[in-house]
Amino acid sequence: MIDGVDFAVGLFASSLRVISLNCGNMSGDLLTALATELQQCKHLMKLSLFDISYDISDDEVEIICTMHDELEELYLDGDKFAMEGADTLVLSVLQDLPHLRRFELGLVAEAGPGLQEIDEICAYCPDITFISTPRFRIDMVRGSLETFQEEYDLSLWQRPLRRLSGHLTSKDDVETLLSSFVTTLEALELTIHPTIQDIELVRLVSQCANLSELSLKNCCKLSDNVLSSVGLSCKALRRLEINGSKRFTEKNIGFVIQQCPHLYSLKLVQCTMVSDGMWTVLQKYGASLRELTLGNVLMTPQAVVEQLVENRVALLRLQLPHSYEKHIVLALTTHHPAVWRVWKSRLWYL
Repeated sequence: MIDGVDFAVGLFASSLRVISLNCGNMSGDLLTALATELQQCKHLMKLSLFDISYDISDDEVEIICTMHDELEELYLDGDKFAMEGADTLVLSVLQDLPHLRRFELGLVAEAGPGLQEIDEICAYCPDITFISTPRFRIDMVRGSLETFQEEYDLSLWQRPLRRLSGHLTSKDDVETLLSSFVTTLEALELTIHPTIQDIELVRLVSQCANLSELSLKNCCKLSDNVLSSVGLSCKALRRLEINGSKRFTEKNIGFVIQQCPHLYSLKLVQCTMVSDGMWTVLQKYGASLRELTLGNVLMTPQAVVEQLVENRVALLRLQLPHSYEKHIVLALTTHHPAVWRVWKSRLWYL
């Protein structure tokens, strides 16, 4: 096997720039030998190592990951990174890759560095712009932070932040956002913990004047005070998603549409109080709206067909629950074939 690797590397060493390797059946000795062969690849830019087992030692992982200090992209995955101490191993690898621009730790892993290690990683890799782990994803070019765990300390993040996606779990999270990030935030995607009160979210939204994208999920306990604050404070809003609301009606949502003249995309999922009256709101205020997604709302297929036939809302994309599909396709193809020709490329189903 080593001879085969030697031949392949020798043949392509001068031009090889990307290597993806499944390490599932490899021993540590074989990986070490392979690292020696791969040193011939003077132009290697990206290395992906899958299924690294816990039987492979830390030293053997470091040897193959750091065989080329000009490496710009590194992807690691496997049981090895689900073990205690995985974050220490990752940091040890990264400190020997000063030109790294992108680092990803696969979802098989459960550990890896947290937000508190970001400054350390950036010190090792000053050119790094993208980091993804099971805990978070960071795009420094976009100023974006996505967190995938409910418990995190946002105060550990000390860099400019334009885009945040995560869980709003406590009043402390709100205070951190208010004290550090509201003036720079352009996109906010929040899964709301049931203990969060209206007043906390109103305080937050009312200060986010630069928001162009807002997504509120699991907002079953929030009242229309929140949407009123969105409409009054976020005049530059272009995308709005509301998921899991049992209180917001088309009247509340209509206020936001009326107050945000540049709103381009609206997504309503699990909004069980939104009914057919939504079409009247869209006709009256939704001149700028081009994308509409509806999932588990009280709007009926009959009302949807009526609006498509009369073409009252100038949508470029309409996404509907899959249960609507048969009814709408049958009605439009049978009774309104001309309308169907217009809409068949715009209709999508959840």
